[in-house]
Amino acid sequence: MEDLKARIDNIRGLRDTGQRIPVREFKGEFVEFIPTMDSRYNRTRVLLNFGDVEVIETTEPWNFPTITLDLPYSDTKRSTWGVYALSTEKFIPKEYGLSFLVNKRLHLKLTGEHPMWDAKQGKETMREAWEVIAVEGLEAGKTAPVDLTALVLSLLVGKTLPEFNQAAYNSPAIRGEPTVWNAVLAGTLVPSLEAAGKVKKDQDNRYQAV
Repeated sequence: MEDLKARIDNIRGLRDTGQRIPVREFKGEFVEFIPTMDSRYNRTRVLLNFGDVEVIETTEPWNFPTITLDLPYSDTKRSTWGVYALSTEKFIPKEYGLSFLVNKRLHLKLTGEHPMWDAKQGKETMREAWEVIAVEGLEAGKTAPVDLTALVLSLLVGKTLPEFNQAAYNSPAIRGEPTVWNAVLAGTLVPSLEAAGKVKKDQDNRYQAV
């Protein structure tokens, strides 16, 4: 599977063309995103896990501290994943991907009137989709100062070492910082993060945050 998590992490560059829960609006800590393959339809889905949940609106009681949103992945703007991804963009500096929001407290709402293609009907229909409407500590449209350690971690988490090296090469912020870039070239940056207890390898040799 071609660097699936890295593709999902990159919430930009979508083409212009779930499981339901009773909760319609909530706040929660964004714990992780996990790509999965739906073998029934041969398509990718993304599990978005949230903890410490505060339910704001629900059609039925929800007495659990966690919520998992199960969204079909698509690289198109007019899709449930496209709506979600585009809603996060205004909170994420251009040097980062979706991983930038991990461990942050998000305010999400199920909103309507999103035009999406319906293959069965052969036309666009209006549907509901999840959107991030606020992130605690961040202001929409205001670029946060670049924290190089956080940037490196956002590029590393979910990737193998070769994939990280490629992502670092493509990052102007990393290449523009001589100390960090030289550590990437020397192969000492990732081992130093492992030694500091910030990341560890999983069974697939991908780095995960600790």
